[in-house]
Amino acid sequence: MQDEQWEAMVAIARAQAREGAHLLDVCVAYVGRNEARDMEELVRRLNTAATLPLVIDSTDELVLEEALALCSGRAVINSINLEDGEGRAERVMELAR
Repeated sequence: MQDEQWEAMVAIARAQAREGAHLLDVCVAYVGRNEARDMEELVRRLNTAATLPLVIDSTDELVLEEALALCSGRAVINSINLEDGEGRAERVMELAR
C-alpha cells in the first residue's frame, strides 16, 4: 500500500482466483493514507482484472458507499457491526440493497 504497487495487488488477486478463491476481500485502511482514494483505485483495477465478487471491507460508511457504486457486479459488505449503535448498522444495511 505505501508504495502504491497497484499492479502487484491485482496480481495477488488473480493468483487467489487461480487457487480457487470464491471472493476477494478488499481492505485498504492504513494509518496515514486516504482510505477512500485507495479503495477507489483498487476497486477500479479489480473490476477489470478479476471476475470474482469483491468483499468491501471498511468501517467508513462513505468508503463503503463509493466502493459499492464502483463495483461492476455484486459485492459483499464486510465490517458491519453494532459498535456505534443501531443507527450506523441500519445505514450500512441500506447500502446493501
